[in-house]
Amino acid sequence: MVSLKETLEGAAFGTTDGIICSLGTIIGAAAATGSSSLAIIAGVLAGVSNSFANGVGMYVSQATERGLQKAKVAEGERTHVHSVKENVINSVASFSATIIVSLAMVAPFTILAIGQAMLVSFVIGILLLFSLGAYTARISKENVLSHGAQYALLGVGGSVIGYLVGEWLRFLLA
Repeated sequence: MVSLKETLEGAAFGTTDGIICSLGTIIGAAAATGSSSLAIIAGVLAGVSNSFANGVGMYVSQATERGLQKAKVAEGERTHVHSVKENVINSVASFSATIIVSLAMVAPFTILAIGQAMLVSFVIGILLLFSLGAYTARISKENVLSHGAQYALLGVGGSVIGYLVGEWLRFLLA
């Protein structure tokens, strides 16, 4: 059985990155094109690519960290050393979380008008980010509202940047 502790790092990374990247991509594509279909295409392509990149990136990052941890232990320092199992589990968690939230951000575009879909995706993403920030703050005994707001603001930033780039591209391509 895999514990939450073993997957939290990968899942949190995948969730955060998946939401921010997806919101920026789909909101930017929607702003640039005015097309729900193109926003869905861009969102799914970005979500799949980002999921793979996050899974691989998490594995490489933790494998590198594992090497540094092993070097510290060899020098006599007491520290936790990631196991290969932990690295694989976090990589799978990062991939899975990224693809799930990416598809969740795209889903409103399949049933709603483009303006409504942009708003609903934005609200879902910001609420998920706030919840993740609050949860991580709770387990680390830090300020829940402050952490939740920090995570949510990252999503707002990604969305605003995506929207502005989309508007800029729409202007350039017109």
